[in-house]
Amino acid sequence: MAILTEEMKRMVLKQRLGFAATVCPDGTPNLSPKGTILPWSDDQLVFADLRSPRTVENLRENPAIEINVIDHFSRKGFRFKGTATVLTDGPSFADFVKLFENKGLFDAPRRIQSVVLIKVERALPVISPGYDRGTREQDVRKQWEDYYLSQSKRDPKKMDRARIDSSWYIRRDSGSARISTGGVVARVDQDQVYIALVHERGISDLVLPKGGQEADETLEETARREILEEAGLAEIELFEELAICERYDLLKERWIKAHYFLTMTQQINGAPTDCDHHYGLA
Repeated sequence: MAILTEEMKRMVLKQRLGFAATVCPDGTPNLSPKGTILPWSDDQLVFADLRSPRTVENLRENPAIEINVIDHFSRKGFRFKGTATVLTDGPSFADFVKLFENKGLFDAPRRIQSVVLIKVERALPVISPGYDRGTREQDVRKQWEDYYLSQSKRDPKKMDRARIDSSWYIRRDSGSARISTGGVVARVDQDQVYIALVHERGISDLVLPKGGQEADETLEETARREILEEAGLAEIELFEELAICERYDLLKERWIKAHYFLTMTQQINGAPTDCDHHYGLA
């Protein structure tokens, strides 16, 4: 009998973030967020070890693990208790690396240190006590959506009013700049040139795909990852750097130094792996 229902699998795929609890050698708990959890079968989950040395070390000593995946707006989710196996080589490991690569994980063969395969022995629902009064799910969801929107500085109403003018390009301090990289992605179709643009949730304008550089990336690697995440374009050819643009971010809090590369693609449709963006053409 299947332990993981279709509802559970959908929850894992939709939420994109879960928490893994393991036991340290001294008996204390270790809780670590995991952003690569996937359902593998009717009784197995899997996640990639990108930067999880303590989790993996604990599992080598004690394979007991529990995964919690929660919808933060509905205040519902599932907890999965089971036993983990750590894979570092062999055909199965290679197959999982390919799986994560196909799911859009940037530079998966280099970044994945190991793969954790979990045999789920027990799966239970998690439901907030907020439902004890007979509250409807849509009401709970609206309550927390309103709450997070009110707490967020990225309130769409505020951001729409923040129109960038010349003051965004005048630096007021000498602190470190955030390095951002992206691309002007062009596709030529007969006598027409199309440019890939993205629409970020909460911002009305279309923009070029770009984002922050991670610690272990070159500028070119960042450009490829951001174009894949925001525009969903994997089949690109990267050419030379076109320009560097410097200004404050939309909240006028941090100085950004953005590098833009000229890239070409024949890919027509994009499927962003970053759920806060969607793809457009101009």
